[in-house]
Amino acid sequence: AFTPDLFKVGVACAPPVDLVKAIRNFRTTETNSTGLVRYETFKKLAVDLDNPEDVERLSANSPDRHATKVKSPLYIWAGGKDPKVNILNVRDYALRQGEAGKPIMLLVEPKAGHSPKEDIQIEAYFYMIEKALADHVGGLLESKLSENLTRYLNRSIVIDQNQFAPVSP
Repeated sequence: AFTPDLFKVGVACAPPVDLVKAIRNFRTTETNSTGLVRYETFKKLAVDLDNPEDVERLSANSPDRHATKVKSPLYIWAGGKDPKVNILNVRDYALRQGEAGKPIMLLVEPKAGHSPKEDIQIEAYFYMIEKALADHVGGLLESKLSENLTRYLNRSIVIDQNQFAPVSP
């Protein structure tokens, strides 16, 4: 978003599209002592959500604020149970990009948290990266997908304006 002419493609895993909302979500969902310590440290080092100037600075640097500048295809992976990045914010961002005619692909794993953990989730995530690079910068791509991966991708891709979804094997 900040350098739209520099990149041919973008790939994001669990992207906090609105940094203020992400930190507020983190502050309210991290209830154990480690989370509270992390938030207090973050507050001292980066941003204090009780300070309007900090909130505006952070908001001004959020990808959401600069979404209209994105030109290159964007591939996003998101977990439906992510405690750090609210899936609704990611979906909203992706939907708005799609409605604006931007090339976007959103793969959502409803059971996953902040990163892919299960083998099929990891395989799909790396396939998404390989496919993005193959389609837009000439990288190599595995030509034959397993039936399991094909089913998973066809079930998990929510938005597909990059013609990403694989055909049946």
